[in-house]
Amino acid sequence: MTETLRWLVTVEVIGLISLPIVWILLPYLRDRGAGLAKPLGLILVGGSVWLASDIGLIPNSGWAYWFVTAVFAVVSVWILRGRRHRFGRFVKKEWPALLAGELLFLLFFAVWAFIRSHQPDISGTEKPMELLMLNATTVSGSAPPTDPWLAGEAVAYYYFGYWILGGIGQMSGVVTSVGFNLSLALIAGMAASAAFSVAYGMILPGRLRDRAALPIAASAAVLLLVASNYAGLWEFGAGTSLGSEGFYDWLAINDVAIEGAEGGATANRWRPDNYWWWWHSSRVINTFDIVPIGATNSGLDFTIQEFPFFSLLLGDLHPHLI
Repeated sequence: MTETLRWLVTVEVIGLISLPIVWILLPYLRDRGAGLAKPLGLILVGGSVWLASDIGLIPNSGWAYWFVTAVFAVVSVWILRGRRHRFGRFVKKEWPALLAGELLFLLFFAVWAFIRSHQPDISGTEKPMELLMLNATTVSGSAPPTDPWLAGEAVAYYYFGYWILGGIGQMSGVVTSVGFNLSLALIAGMAASAAFSVAYGMILPGRLRDRAALPIAASAAVLLLVASNYAGLWEFGAGTSLGSEGFYDWLAINDVAIEGAEGGATANRWRPDNYWWWWHSSRVINTFDIVPIGATNSGLDFTIQEFPFFSLLLGDLHPHLI
């Protein structure tokens, strides 16, 4: 719990310091990009440490991240100098949106931290490799990080996301084995507040009552992070023999078929029989070879179509998710 709080406080400090910066940079969003302050702040701080360590000015260490954060705090104070009354009027006018965005961040962060606490193992799929990359970006003295597989060489992979997350760990004193799962919760929380910010900015004042604008914008976070495709519906339909065999052949989702048909069924009414039944939702597009009439079609590949909920549930801290 203390590690989670240290991690969260570190991110909140960076987000608060970055708020005046996004307030200047994103004037056309109704909340002036407040929901984007945390990810933008992390990019600014992490990117600055990355560049400065690459040219030998500072090391890749916790104090260096805090030093750069302090520099951006000075920048924010300079921005507010002479603009504090305008900034105060903005906060007074838009405080409901600012509060809603922050609550969404905390809600999604807390939910996914709770979920990951019940399955914290960093094993299976690509998780060990991802932890390896997170460790590499954390222990390397400077940018670019040292390649864990090829001694003396730099990492030749998409590592900047790991660099940022490793920086949070160094700032908060959280070990990478814990920071791995907290990173997944952080991504969910920041995605929720960012989606809210953008959606709220697209609702022009006067077009909708402000009381309606907030829940509508909040629904964007739900649509992004909770909604998925219809694979679960087809799983239930196949398990209850709803529809024809031809329909599920036409859907062509691997192992989703009426019981007794070729491919079998993966669901039994409300409770799936196969633990990995949910995997099919990320493989709903298939390509088939051309075969003679009457022969069995053979799938050539299952194109990956991951969506946020699937990626977060799987728990892969992969660059595409970051």
